[in-house]
Amino acid sequence: MTLPTPDHIRGFIVESIQLWNAGDKDGFMALYKDMAPGGFRFENPVGTGVQEGWDALLKMWDDYAAIVQIEILHLIVNGSEAMAMMANKADMGGRPAIRYSGETYHFYHDGSFHARYFAE
Repeated sequence: MTLPTPDHIRGFIVESIQLWNAGDKDGFMALYKDMAPGGFRFENPVGTGVQEGWDALLKMWDDYAAIVQIEILHLIVNGSEAMAMMANKADMGGRPAIRYSGETYHFYHDGSFHARYFAE
């Protein structure tokens, strides 16, 4: 399988955040499945073990999408890998809160990708 181009990866990350912020669960999941037909793995946060599969991604959506809006602060794509700095904005009992995260995306020839979310 061909690796995605840097432009394709950049577009995927930007669109995934737009879908997340819009609350479009079906669009978000379809985008991920299209980008990773070989499967998806992630660490959230790094150091807590690898989660794998669409059910794990759905659980992350269900746990956070309704309360967290994400802003891309900086995005770098080199080859088949990317790194993004994000501001994760939430309403914590009437008080706005921002937590920053660093995220890495690694795409592989088998059509899979692995994301790592480093959180404060």
